[in-house]
Amino acid sequence: MNFLLDGLIPRLEAWVQEELNAQRKLLRNLAKQEEALKVTNLDALDEQVALGRSLRTSSAARDRRRHMLMKDFERVWSVSATTLTLGSIAARLGTNGRRLAVLRKDLKATLVEIGQVAQRVRTFARYHQGVIHEVVEDVLNTNCEALQEGGTLINTDA
Repeated sequence: MNFLLDGLIPRLEAWVQEELNAQRKLLRNLAKQEEALKVTNLDALDEQVALGRSLRTSSAARDRRRHMLMKDFERVWSVSATTLTLGSIAARLGTNGRRLAVLRKDLKATLVEIGQVAQRVRTFARYHQGVIHEVVEDVLNTNCEALQEGGTLINTDA
């Protein structure tokens, strides 16, 4: 194996582990958002949404590292970085890519689970949005009718 490649493998594995940990944090955050929506705890929801946003902003640095790693593999193998995937790298590495293949599998499973939880969160949020919309419409319709009827004066000094 190539000396440069020997140095790239642990760096790529470290990046995948870091990405996996970040995605697991995001998954836990989405699960907390889902729970807050289920019990209609809007304060907890606001807190979790803000935390989720901060988790997503940290992904830019990891994306840059991934891009640089793929460029390094491109130089070693003379294969376009845009065509390289974790699976294709693990396959090219053979037995040296076993750990990477396991990490890739864990990352893929976590991303699938994130998609499922995110879909449920989206569904709950749309449900709450619909309920709020109906309540606002009812309040506006009720108040319009009361305004047209003239209302009642109340003596607050009495």
